[in-house]
Amino acid sequence: MMPRRTVPAGHNFSKRPAHGRRWRFSGPWALFAAAAVAAVFAACDEGASPATGPTPTSTNGATPAAAPETPPAPSPPPLAEVQAPEIIVDPKTVAIGKDSVSVTDPGLTDRAFGLLSGKPGIEGRTVSFVVMRNAKPSQVAAVSQAIFRAKASGATVKSEARDNTTQGLALSSPATVADCAAVVWIAKNGSIAVWPAGGGSTKRVGRGLAGPDLTLGLAAVRERREGCGAAELVLGAEDTIPWGVAFDLAEDAMSVTSAQANSVVLVTRALPGKKIDLR
Repeated sequence: MMPRRTVPAGHNFSKRPAHGRRWRFSGPWALFAAAAVAAVFAACDEGASPATGPTPTSTNGATPAAAPETPPAPSPPPLAEVQAPEIIVDPKTVAIGKDSVSVTDPGLTDRAFGLLSGKPGIEGRTVSFVVMRNAKPSQVAAVSQAIFRAKASGATVKSEARDNTTQGLALSSPATVADCAAVVWIAKNGSIAVWPAGGGSTKRVGRGLAGPDLTLGLAAVRERREGCGAAELVLGAEDTIPWGVAFDLAEDAMSVTSAQANSVVLVTRALPGKKIDLR
């Protein structure tokens, strides 16, 4: 067994030993060298970043805020309700949207229907139309018939009332009405006749100083409708009577709190005391 070589004191370890051999440490020196190597590897491990990495920070050391969430897309706006074309009746023309027809030509109902048929906002809807006070009652009735022929569920005629406000009158187009329903007819001389739709005695109101006596005419309508639950009031007038007069009488009759009728049926002919024909 060869004797163990000891390292002389003050030996320079940076120099290689002679003959190209490396020094081998034993004893305390071997333990010291192993500890030094372990310390170097531990320092390397501490400096390495873990796989997951720490939370990144901004240049000023603050943790960056989370990105804002994308807001949900706004709901689409509701579709605008389809409107029927504007309808205006004056003494000379009937304007329907951008089109118009003359009231002097025959067959006004058919020509108005031709402009209304297939238009949006009519079928199954209540259609409103405006009538000037000086229009003729037959013109209003013709446009109303055209609206119902175009499959409208209802109609509202709007006109200027005596107090200069615009009022609406609900119209209907039934095939028949109750026999007890009141019929109001304003003759060309300005007198007013009121009788039951099924025929019977007639209440006549003479002309007043300034035209048809609407006050006494309204009283006759109330008397005729008393005890009758009919839903309609039948109304007509000669074309010598302005529409505004007939409108005022019907509007007053429908505004009475005790009135049971809720719509007006327009007619262009009637014979006082006889059964009314709506065909």
